[in-house]
Amino acid sequence: MRTCERDGRRVELHRAASEVPASLDDVKGAKFTAEKLFCKEQSMSRARNPMTQENIPGEELPSILRQEAGREFAEEAAEEEQLTETLRQRRLDFAGVAEEAAHAGQRGTAEFDSKVHSGPIVATGSDYITLRLADQEADVYLPTAVWAFTDFEGEMPPPTRSGMSLKGRLGEHAAAASRVRVEVAGGSAIMGTIMTVADDHMRMEDADGRDVYVSIEMVRAVIRSTVAH
Repeated sequence: MRTCERDGRRVELHRAASEVPASLDDVKGAKFTAEKLFCKEQSMSRARNPMTQENIPGEELPSILRQEAGREFAEEAAEEEQLTETLRQRRLDFAGVAEEAAHAGQRGTAEFDSKVHSGPIVATGSDYITLRLADQEADVYLPTAVWAFTDFEGEMPPPTRSGMSLKGRLGEHAAAASRVRVEVAGGSAIMGTIMTVADDHMRMEDADGRDVYVSIEMVRAVIRSTVAH
């Protein structure tokens, strides 16, 4: 019976009856296949796994264990941070998302009724965002547009938080007697001046001098020029 080292223990090797040599000379001169294969397999296993604990020098083992513990701690911390961020985002309403994008200095892109408005965020309200366009500003109603927020590379003054609704913003335009383009549901637009803002509608004077009444619920965006006349 022969033995071989395996994981620090001596293992006895048994041979089948058919492998028993016929004479003592055969015993002395033979290398039995089972024994050779078993020991070779153990050597190959250690070669494939050089960092098993029994092969690591004693002075290196504490360092490796500390590195492994540090890696596991970092992974757990990252998972906890991701969970916390997910829970925080769930508590945000649409206006909160807009405010975060504004304070991060991002560009907002709004798409509705086949129209697209995109630019850095100038101001936020309770239900709208003001975007800076080329020589224009657009007050876009939050709930009726699909939004994307991306990084903005240019320089802009810090955005303001108006604290008012789009209806309140329409009242400001009326008080300033600004000429505006009002984009409404369905893709159409009205050019003119907002004259009066009521509870559920506003009265405009269009380019032909006619009185036009628009439901506030239909308003999607109000665009005005920023160029001094």
